Amino acid sequence: MIFAYLIMASSSAAYNVLLQEDVVSLPSVATLRKITRRVDAATNVDNTAYLQLRVSTLQEYERTVLLIIDEIYVSKRIEYAGGDVIGLTADGSVASTLLCFMAKSVAGHYKDIVAVYPIDKLTASKQHECYLDVMHLLHKTPVTVVAISVDNAAANRKFFTLTTSVTAHSRPAS
Repeated sequence: MIFAYLIMASSSAAYNVLLQEDVVSLPSVATLRKITRRVDAATNVDNTAYLQLRVSTLQEYERTVLLIIDEIYVSKRIEYAGGDVIGLTADGSVASTLLCFMAKSVAGHYKDIVAVYPIDKLTASKQHECYLDVMHLLHKTPVTVVAISVDNAAANRKFFTLTTSVTAHSRPAS
């Protein structure tokens, strides 16, 4: 799914050609848009319903998941295709990174993309904001996140420091 989204984000025309040629098994454009849509404050649209439907088919033990956070670096460019502008971040700048959040069952075969955020420059604070959005989304679904996995990038190390300090300050004193 990440590979499919990366192709679509890079060039929707190339993605459509791959779909039409049926060389590789790829999800439809509508499916990619549905699962990568971020919460829109005006319409309150998010992918909670999609995740709830996917998780509802799982056994209880499969609902314990690992949250995997990974960044994909993409070329900085904007395309207009099918009435949509592709390649912009939420603040209107050109994206150079896709910050991806994936859930993978600890004891089963379930894995799914939770969210993809186009970002201009990845920082620990932006990653933390996206993480909070994703955790809010996951709290609406019957999954339990038991661990977070990231690579050793500098932004990820700072993200863990930021997340740990925020969590420590928000806990009640014992």
